Amino acid sequence: MDIEDAMMAEKRVLLKKLNIYQDKFERGNFPEGRIQINKNGRGYKYYQVIQKDRKITRKYLKKDKIEIAKSLAIKNLLQKQISSTKMEIAAIDAYIKRHPRETPAMTIKNQPAYRKLIDIPSYFGAECDDNWDKAEYEKSNKNPEKLKIATLKGDLVRSKAEAMIADALFRNGIQYRYECRLKVGNEYFYPDFIVKNKRTGKIYIWEHYGMMDDKKYISKYIYKSKAYVENGYVMSLNMLATFETEKIPLDSVGIDRVIENYLL
Repeated sequence: MDIEDAMMAEKRVLLKKLNIYQDKFERGNFPEGRIQINKNGRGYKYYQVIQKDRKITRKYLKKDKIEIAKSLAIKNLLQKQISSTKMEIAAIDAYIKRHPRETPAMTIKNQPAYRKLIDIPSYFGAECDDNWDKAEYEKSNKNPEKLKIATLKGDLVRSKAEAMIADALFRNGIQYRYECRLKVGNEYFYPDFIVKNKRTGKIYIWEHYGMMDDKKYISKYIYKSKAYVENGYVMSLNMLATFETEKIPLDSVGIDRVIENYLL
């Protein structure tokens, strides 16, 4: 189900792309036929190929017809992009169709009696623990004086962007831990948020990188990202990230998209 969750997010992305490609194709007002490109010394020759019934005609496109060649090239690539995107979506659908529909977390949520029978967290961990975000956990003790901004949940965070993320999670009923200690290889990190998918219980790290126009900050970002990847944290699969610079701040639309695609 972890993989299915990531695939569903990928499918949503592909569907949006497909709509964009199809809209461009429909609005393209492309010439009839397709393009044929032949190597000619150091250059190329372009032809417009038109098939009607069983008859194929090929017309050489001279320099004054280069716009037709460009238009046919765009048409060809858009057709291939639409076709390949549809194939990717079909492949995801085929996988999901054969994949289990219900995780232990979903079963427990639908039938609370399981909690009376067994100690769920001890057997199935955080993904099945409804009180996971309320339990005590080891937090970062770095620069506590910078924890100044209150969230709807009652936490104190370090920046307005983090408060925006925390409040969006809270409003959507998504469990999270702020700056919770996490072992990554031989080191300990304190990711901005560790969050749970509301439906499946799947755990994600969510890092907000808020100074991407600062060279020293970028060096730290690269080091941290490399450590995450080397220890199995893959973007979109079990890790999420948002970014901002001084000129391009984080906005609620970006936050909502992450939540919609991965956490609901």
